[in-house]
Parts: sequence; structure tokens; C-alpha cells
Amino acid sequence: MDINNLFDQLLKTGKDMAQKGQSMAQEQISNVTNSNDPMAKLKSGAMAAGVLALLLGTKRGRGATSTALKVGSVAALGGLAYQMYQKWQSGQLGGTTAQADAQPPLLPVQDEVQATRLDAETLLKVMIAAAKADGHVDQAELATIREQLKAYELGAQLNDLILTEMTKPTTVDEIAALANNDKAAAIEVYLVSKLVAGEANEAEKAYLAQLQQALGLPDALVQGV
Repeated sequence: MDINNLFDQLLKTGKDMAQKGQSMAQEQISNVTNSNDPMAKLKSGAMAAGVLALLLGTKRGRGATSTALKVGSVAALGGLAYQMYQKWQSGQLGGTTAQADAQPPLLPVQDEVQATRLDAETLLKVMIAAAKADGHVDQAELATIREQLKAYELGAQLNDLILTEMTKPTTVDEIAALANNDKAAAIEVYLVSKLVAGEANEAEKAYLAQLQQALGLPDALVQGV
């Protein structure tokens, strides 16, 4: 599975988990791991569901209240970020014309592959950083993640990327820097982070607040996410 396909499936699964509860993804883990069907890993997004459940841990479910739930694909992420950026650009969400004029032109939403400002690898790094926000990843959980990733057969590049990002220290400023001072990209970073982190505990709330500040996003914008 290539990284673009995986990330697209992760977004869809995140949306499903938020609507149906995390138990759905945990069930998918069991189905994939225990199945004798060699094609099970490729069916119904089960592999992506398992990967996302591993990233999120098992400590909490998801509510179904945020705008971020509309993000079910790369194209949807790009489209929603585009709409929010346009509102920010016009001053409806706390932006100014001067700020907007300094931004580069948006990419065409019709192009699903290039619908987002940021590539799938960068957004996956953002997603993993948000998954670590509550500090739930300890050594025992990392061992579980390693074993499950082997079962999903994502390939060496994806395995290494996920494990590297899960284990290395990451600061909010480093994640915000991935947007490269581009407000449209910053919105994408925040949308993906909110989809994964939510606000289930104080650590996640603090992470999202710090990320908002580091990205320079106005309160009026993030309150709608």
C-alpha cells in the first residue's frame, strides 16, 4: 500500500470512528489479525482501521460533533480547508485582506491527488503527532504497534515512517512549521490534528490550543472545526 492510499483510508476510518465509536476499529484489528483469509488485510479498509486504532490507543472513543468529521478523504480535506481558507481570506473568520494577499494561490480542489497543500507523508506525520498528544504511547504499546504493523504488511517505508514518528520527540512548533507559514496548509494541519486528537482530555485540549497559536489561526476559525 502506498502512503497516499493509506492516508486516504486513515481519513475515512477516522471519520467512521468518530461517528460510530472506536470499538469499530478495534473489531477490525481483531478481524485482520485472526483471519485466515489472505485478502482480509485489503477488505473494507480493515488495515487502515487497525493502524488508526493503534495510533489512537484504546482509552477513549470519539464524539460526532466537529466539522473535522467531514474529512473522509484527501479530496474532502482539501475542499474543506479551501472553504475555510476562503472565509478567512475574506475576513469572515478573523483574517485580514493584507494577510490573505500574502498567501500563495490555492490548488484546484478538483484535482484529488493535489487537493491538499501538504503531501500525504507530511499529513501522516501531523496525524501521528496528534495521536501522541495525550501521552498514551508507552513502551508496551510501542511493542504492540510493532507487532501489528508487521501483520498489516504496509511495507518497510511506511512501517519505518510510522515507528520513527511514534518514537521521536516532536514539538508543537515543529508540527506547525510543516505548514511553512501558509494559512491554507495551516488549516489542513489543524483539521487533521483535531480529527485525531479531539478534545477528550486536558492534554489534547492543551495540544490543540498550542498548535492553533503556533499556526497563527484565529479563534473564530478553529471554533468551527
